[in-house]
Order: sequence, then structure tokens, then C-alpha cells
Amino acid sequence: MQLRLTLLTFILSGSLVWAQNKQIAVYQQQVASVGPLTDALVLKYIATQKALQENGAQFTSHMAGQNKQKDGHKKFGGIVQSAGFSDYAEFLKVNARVAWAFNMVQGQLGIDAFDKQYEDGMKQFDEGIAQYDEQLANPEVPEDTKKELRKARAQLVAGKAKVTKEFQKNKKYAKLATNKLAPLSNKEDTEVVLRHETELRAIFSGLTPAQMQKIQDATAGELRNR
Repeated sequence: MQLRLTLLTFILSGSLVWAQNKQIAVYQQQVASVGPLTDALVLKYIATQKALQENGAQFTSHMAGQNKQKDGHKKFGGIVQSAGFSDYAEFLKVNARVAWAFNMVQGQLGIDAFDKQYEDGMKQFDEGIAQYDEQLANPEVPEDTKKELRKARAQLVAGKAKVTKEFQKNKKYAKLATNKLAPLSNKEDTEVVLRHETELRAIFSGLTPAQMQKIQDATAGELRNR
């Protein structure tokens, strides 16, 4: 069984910690003006993102010409205002709140999936060990065979211990990364984002929900075959 978890960790000196805390405070002050995320606000954000993506090619053409950058931003500003935002700056602040909450949600979902994979793996280890114990307890199994069974069981026990040690190490790093990101969002925002996670994931990935499901199904099939 293989466990794989990609984790983002921060190694900071005392001065870097101070700088990070200052940046977080500035960020929190900047996004505070848009208030907490709500279902209505996130749905408006999703609709706006779709409109912006649909006009992405036109925006690129605006940006390509000489001195056209201002025109491009003006066009995007018109789209977000039509969607109900006061201006592009407000949209960017909401975007920041949604993005960080989404990162927190994805991180937690990843940790939950990692925990589930570990639990399933431990169950397989335990079932395998139990099968060896059953055979070793059978008086009809020859002693020469039992010697080999004991070796195989010892290897399985060692494998279980190795996986557990790796899991505990990765879980420690996962908690460290989560704690570092926690000040950039809050429980209320992440709960709202979680309710719209599928739509937001499609927006951020550029894939439709159907395409995302196809990838998930293929990945699940690959894991089952390992």
C-alpha cells in the first residue's frame, strides 16, 4: 500500500514570522470591507467568474494591442459591475476571501481523504495479519509451512508499522500547514465555500463538473487496482 500526500510547509525564522503576521493583518484589513462570505455572495462570485472566463479571449485581444491594458481592465470592470459588484476592486477582495477559504477546504478534504486511505490500509493489514494468525493456530498446517507464514506475518507487521510512522509524520506536517493558513480564512467562510465546492473547483480548474467526475472515477479505479 502506498500513501501519498503533498503538503505545503513553511520554515520561517523569527523575523519572517513577524513579517508574515504583519502581511496577514494587512490582508485581513483589506478584505474586511466586503464582509463575511454568504451563499448569495459566493453564487454571485461564481456567475461573475463564468462571465469573465467567457470573455477571456476578448480580454486577451484587448491586452495584446499597444496601450490597450486600460481598455481591458475597463471591460472586465464592466462585467463585474453588471454582475452586481460595485467595482473590480470589490470583486478582487471577494475573490481573495473565496480563494483562501477554498484552499482551506481543499486542504481539509485532502487530509480527510488521507485519513480514510490510512484507515482502509490499516484494515487490510489487520485482516492479513488475522489470516496468518488463523493459519498459524491450525494444528493441521505443517511446521515448515508455519515457519514461512511467520516470516510473511512479520513482514506484514513491519509494513504496517512503517506506514503508520509515515502517516504520523505527514499528518504532523499537514497540521502545521493548516495552522499557518488558518489566519487567512475562518470557519464561517469555509462552511459557505464547502457548500459550493464542486462549482468552485470547476471554476478554478477550468473543468466542468462532468469532467471533474470523470477524472475522479478514473483516479478511484486506478487506486483500486494498486
